[in-house]
Amino acid sequence: MRKHLRRMAIASCIALLISGCGVQNIPGIPETTQSGTEAEESTAAETESSEENKTPVSSEKIEQLSFECKPNYDYVYKDPKAESDSKLIAIGHYPSIRLGFYEDGDFKEYDDIYEKLSASLLDYTRAKEKEFKSFVTECREVAEEDERFKDNSENSYDHYYAVDMDATVTRSDSVVFSIFDTTYLEMNGPHPNTTFDSYNIDSQTGKLLKISDVVTDKDAFIDAVDKKLHEDYPDLDNELFDPDLKGTLSDMYDEKDGLTLTFNLTYDSLVVSFAAYELASYAVGPKESVLSFKEYGDLIDERFTKTADNFAFAVSTRTPYSFEADDGSVKTLTVDYEPSQGEYMDDCYDITITLDGKEFTDTIQYTYGIYPYLMYQDKKLFLFVRSKSDNDYEFTSIYDLNGDKAFKVEDSMDGSFYSTIPVDPDDFIMYTRSALLSTYTIFRHYELDSDGRPLPKTEEWWIQTDIELKLKKPLTLSIMDDLTRDGIDNGKDEKLPEGAVLKPKRTNGYSWVDAETEDGRFARIYVENSDWPQTVDGTDIEQIFDGIIFAG
Repeated sequence: MRKHLRRMAIASCIALLISGCGVQNIPGIPETTQSGTEAEESTAAETESSEENKTPVSSEKIEQLSFECKPNYDYVYKDPKAESDSKLIAIGHYPSIRLGFYEDGDFKEYDDIYEKLSASLLDYTRAKEKEFKSFVTECREVAEEDERFKDNSENSYDHYYAVDMDATVTRSDSVVFSIFDTTYLEMNGPHPNTTFDSYNIDSQTGKLLKISDVVTDKDAFIDAVDKKLHEDYPDLDNELFDPDLKGTLSDMYDEKDGLTLTFNLTYDSLVVSFAAYELASYAVGPKESVLSFKEYGDLIDERFTKTADNFAFAVSTRTPYSFEADDGSVKTLTVDYEPSQGEYMDDCYDITITLDGKEFTDTIQYTYGIYPYLMYQDKKLFLFVRSKSDNDYEFTSIYDLNGDKAFKVEDSMDGSFYSTIPVDPDDFIMYTRSALLSTYTIFRHYELDSDGRPLPKTEEWWIQTDIELKLKKPLTLSIMDDLTRDGIDNGKDEKLPEGAVLKPKRTNGYSWVDAETEDGRFARIYVENSDWPQTVDGTDIEQIFDGIIFAG
């Protein structure tokens, strides 16, 4: 009876999805952990057995691994050849992840270390791209029957489908690289649907971990998940497709009947997630069970309960996090937010930080999206909240979590992490905007100061832009063979000819820009920025350079 009920739930979910309801041994493509849907025919190699996949517990210090995780966007048009001249069918994106670090302003992949993990992440990205393309194909097929795409009136262009595939790296160290995926689909159905995937990769072997590789006692683990779900969702028994929850969890654990268990590792917990339709109806929504290492450490292989001393990561809202304070006590934290209902409700959020049951609420103004991150260093914890505002501008608020109650350290600080995820409080990147010679994004490296504020490691910023400046006339500039570490100009004056191309590379943000020349050297351009227009050697920059672009 249990299997029959579960198959009915899966079949129902498939039908709804089809209608659109839905920065430091190579395995095959990791097998997708589908939640609530049947997996498409897998191109992944079989994961090795639990014993073969285990690596010994190391006494070496655990290190944080930096990475790049970025969305790859695509616009789907009715006529692929005509593109933007045709009707827009869908907008979507999928994630790509690679190990590496930023050096001299450029992202560089690790060389000769963690090669197996890097290969597995490449396979992950390829699998995500393939899955995304299959959804795009589905969008085209569904759109053929959607009357709204047959209407070419002006107002009809407001409607299009969505395929949003996002990845959150919940842990990235020399033990495990853990990814939690969400896929949001909105096609021609009564409502959108979100499904979950998870990828937990052994950082040493590059192998995809099963839940049996992480858990030491299946029965005790199922009992713990069952207990936590019932504690957190008191009405659960009235909502389940199948009243035998332990039986369902056991089948997910053993991957029976096409079922799998979505789980990911953090720095303090093993988190088990259930998307809508997995355990109950869409209206009931998703659920999760958080098994902290402190409370359930005996159920989890000790390899995974050991972490780096200092770390940083993106926070999932409403998920509890536990950490050891500098006085030896263990504190529990949750973060939640919602649109403000007060005076500034149009573009504001109320963020609630709960520390051992004590709430602190703060209103963040002039934002249409916020993203929290935790910084843990020397047993002190700080919350960074990234806020998105108009014209892609972003700012950061900082909260101290080391007292009995949270309090604000910094309000609306210029700049943020943007799309870079911090992993190490001793070295992380923050971005802002500059308007010296053009408008572009700039970034530099920081370390966490003792009060929780970011402390810049350099005065100079790296420039992130595709802008190229072309000389309209000859110009004498200081030319350096290489960029100096301290920003000092050690170049010699040289006249560059008309037509010379310069690529902005580095700036102090207010008086000079270092630009790469066509032969790989660097020109220091001193800019007078106290008035408008900006000038170089007393001449309007628009008279000197082609290619200048200012926003606004």
